[in-house]
Amino acid sequence: MLCGNISRPTLVNLALKAVTDGKRIIVTTDKVKGSLRQEVNEMGYPSFSIPDDVGGRYSIMTAAHLLPLAFNINIDKLIEGYYKGLEYFDDAYNYAKDLNTSLTALLFPL
Repeated sequence: MLCGNISRPTLVNLALKAVTDGKRIIVTTDKVKGSLRQEVNEMGYPSFSIPDDVGGRYSIMTAAHLLPLAFNINIDKLIEGYYKGLEYFDDAYNYAKDLNTSLTALLFPL
């Protein structure tokens, strides 16, 4: 799930609020059962959750990872580039699929 509606200023403000509230810890964990969820609940730390249906490398476009990036890069441009890349997804996928089919036929003739 892309967090495109969370802007860089919003993420930075969330982090600054955590610091000014005396809580310099922001936790990334599961919504319900993550290993750090109990500590977040007990200590009241601010947290970001990676949605259950977002795995590994795709979680980069969630607030959990956009927050630290927001301090170093313009995440609005990153999100804009992400959407621009989606315009080419079908072409890239079909190219890779066709190349794989061709290479398989070449390397493993019947």
